[in-house]
Amino acid sequence: MTNIGKPYEGKPHVRFDEEGLDSPALPLVLGAVDKRKTFLGVPYKGMIAMTSFDAAGAIADRLRADGVANIRMRYLGWFNKGLNHETPDKVKVDSILGGKADLESLAGKLAAMGGKLYPDVAFQRVYQDEGRFTPASDAARFVTREEALRAPFNRSLNYMDRELGSYYLLSPAKLPYYVDRFLREYATVGSDAVALRDLGDLLHSDYRVNRVIFRETAKNVVTEQLGKIRDHYPDLLIAGGNAYALAYADQLVNVPTSTSLFNITDEAVPFYQMVVHGYADYAGQPVNLDDEQDVRTHLLRAVELGAAPHFLWSEEPSSKLKFTPYDTMFSIQYASWYDRAVEMYREVNEALSGLRTVKMSAHIRHAEGVVETKYENGASVIVNYTDKAVTVGGTRVGPRDFEVGGGSP
Repeated sequence: MTNIGKPYEGKPHVRFDEEGLDSPALPLVLGAVDKRKTFLGVPYKGMIAMTSFDAAGAIADRLRADGVANIRMRYLGWFNKGLNHETPDKVKVDSILGGKADLESLAGKLAAMGGKLYPDVAFQRVYQDEGRFTPASDAARFVTREEALRAPFNRSLNYMDRELGSYYLLSPAKLPYYVDRFLREYATVGSDAVALRDLGDLLHSDYRVNRVIFRETAKNVVTEQLGKIRDHYPDLLIAGGNAYALAYADQLVNVPTSTSLFNITDEAVPFYQMVVHGYADYAGQPVNLDDEQDVRTHLLRAVELGAAPHFLWSEEPSSKLKFTPYDTMFSIQYASWYDRAVEMYREVNEALSGLRTVKMSAHIRHAEGVVETKYENGASVIVNYTDKAVTVGGTRVGPRDFEVGGGSP
């Protein structure tokens, strides 16, 4: 049996919705992306809309009509030329999606449903060296003094692939300037929440000759900026959720839900979830882009870990992303996943809504594929990943199913 002592208590500001305890549904919506286009045979970088603001609102309406409440929608690619946006020292809503008024309307619609809109922003990855950003002076430097130019990792080729896009790492010394400028500009958007794409899990040094910044100093810079953003927008959705970011998050996505799967690993222990549960809502990677494509397995894992359902969706078909840096998003058209997502939400909500604010107390592995998560109020969730029924402590659990019992009346 794995136990922890006193749970993490560094988040006194966290509060859950007063009305109801529905587990959150966390749809991640892709807005605009850049794509190579041609005019009279001349190539240029244009924009395509994968999900307009009106279309995102229609998805929310459909979810609400099917009984999915507490919709926490993170919206990617909404300003400054799409997903890999320009530096956020200015904020210009992408007109191809509908404009600022439509964005405000979407935020209002979700709020009226009891949910929230989280427009997404990246600060430390600079995808376009335009505007005030100059790589020579603003990018971080490797220990070799070269500008920190990176690219996504291509697992099939085992190297960083520039064809998937490239980006500079912003020097930590420049981060406060961009955060201050963003907060000033973002105030005109009309949203009362924000999603942070890289402040929760990206930490890097800067080995510039006359301005060396080590990781510990960079961490202090990042946490200072997180505090500054939270002062303006107390409802923060943070991707990644490293330890230094936990004190600032109300929603966490892309948190770890499995081990590294290295052969040296003997046992998987959900330590992260046992620390965080009861203080903030969280979810793992989007189900529809995970290596594991069996939705039932994802459902059982969510119930075991106390996690919310999380999907990345678009209105337009994924085929529109072919031959772009985003073709790794190969399965995101929401219509293909909608029914399974709603069913998953209903089952997870039925199992976990009453435990949303309760701390975990223990995690027990009774046998291979049979686990039990206990909560401080006496509740217990037994999950059976196997293809045969099992009995644990007098409770029968069917194949690939779960049972919830105990707890306070």
